[in-house]
Amino acid sequence: MRANESNAKLNAKLSAKLKSSPMARGATRLKTIAKAGSKPSVTAELRVSPALAPMANSFSNIGSPSLRLLTLLEAIAQSEKPQTLAQLVVRLDEPKATMHRLLLGLEEMRFVQRMPGGRHFAPGPRLNTLAIDTLRHSHISAQRHSILKRLVSDFNESCNLTILDGIEVVYLDRAEANWPLRMDLKPGSRVPAHCSASGKMILALMNPSIRDPLIKALPYQAYTPQTITDPNDFQTELDRIARRGYSIDQQEYAAGLNCLSVPVLDDNGQCIAAVAVHAPTARLSMNEALKKIDRLRWAASAISATLQNQGINQ
Repeated sequence: MRANESNAKLNAKLSAKLKSSPMARGATRLKTIAKAGSKPSVTAELRVSPALAPMANSFSNIGSPSLRLLTLLEAIAQSEKPQTLAQLVVRLDEPKATMHRLLLGLEEMRFVQRMPGGRHFAPGPRLNTLAIDTLRHSHISAQRHSILKRLVSDFNESCNLTILDGIEVVYLDRAEANWPLRMDLKPGSRVPAHCSASGKMILALMNPSIRDPLIKALPYQAYTPQTITDPNDFQTELDRIARRGYSIDQQEYAAGLNCLSVPVLDDNGQCIAAVAVHAPTARLSMNEALKKIDRLRWAASAISATLQNQGINQ
């Protein structure tokens, strides 16, 4: 008899704990949504849960360890310059010991990396790769490709969309012109930043605190006689690009190839990508390309809008 009473009390306690658990509360909210006639979805739940709004409330109020890690990654990725442990502690209102432990785990997995000096944290190679793959395989990519195809019809030459990953430029998308002679650079291809119009464009508008270490790390390998191999000359070139708002590559990466690039800007005026056209010098001179630079700028603005719709350009 006493055993039955004890078991009944234990079951009652377990039942009460389960009903008050986050999973049970989430299930109750989803049931309420379903009764109201709307389709239950994770998206709907995320929108109504204030604890999941990144940095809207205290970081410590986010109960799920996975969501806390994602919020930390988002904070690092959104920062204009690398963040110190102390800055992240203040920004996310998290105990220093906990923040340090989270950062060490992310660093070990290469989602974040320490900048020279060891005090500042920036997005790591795995986080960069994740961002690139997300952009390349998004449903929005079809819209961006359509914009590039319209640009190809304006120039009758191949056009591309690129981003910077470390000291390399990565092709997110590319639309080809119908020419037998052309450079074959498929999405995912990488080229050196120091001798490509797009790489120089993005570097020229980058925050100096992030750009300067990258410039020092550049190999400055000469691919043609026109490649800039002196760091001081390269800095002068970046200053020139920042002033005029476009970048050119006149046979710096490949002999006989010209390239013109303009920036893709976010709502804050930060350069997040670059749009470019390139062609053999025999078919497209730089003067002729510059006459159509407004079409490149139109494409950059249109692509910026697609990134905003994807939740990146915010």
